Amino acid sequence: MSGTTPQSINGNTLTFAYSNLKPGESNTFLLNTELSNTVLAGTILNSTANVLPVVGDTVPTNNFVECKPLVQASFDPNNKTVEPSGNIGHQDLLKYQINFQNTGTDTAFTVIIRDTISPLLDMSTFHFISASHTLITNIRNGNVLEFRFDQILYLIAISTNLTVMHMCHLKFSHNLDCQSIL
Repeated sequence: MSGTTPQSINGNTLTFAYSNLKPGESNTFLLNTELSNTVLAGTILNSTANVLPVVGDTVPTNNFVECKPLVQASFDPNNKTVEPSGNIGHQDLLKYQINFQNTGTDTAFTVIIRDTISPLLDMSTFHFISASHTLITNIRNGNVLEFRFDQILYLIAISTNLTVMHMCHLKFSHNLDCQSIL
């Protein structure tokens, strides 16, 4: 019944019409849904389905199903360090490292890190140094660095393997634009 439009929608209730279901026959309705990005990992979603009418049904006990899937998501606690740190004065070179780790409940397959760079840094001096995994680097809107890790399949959730720390990183540098400060 893929692609079947509900006969009616009332609040959070969808009604589908189907007739001529013969004894021993079954039918499947596949619903694809999207969640708001505000739904937290670990949330239990509640869905039920009822087949009506039950009058004349030889096995009415199989006309109800309940589904309670657990929302799973990856989560990475990014941190960004810079050397030198503190009061840097007029240091010429700033070296950055971004660390990330998946502490969520599911495997991360693609990781995208976007870093908006201060106007005090000279974007023409951006220099990629290294990363723990293969990545693609882009500069967007003149001052947003985008680091895209595709197919980072072994960045599994810590909750699935507590014995291995799946830490990832990337490093880059910039020259401080002393002209902007003066």
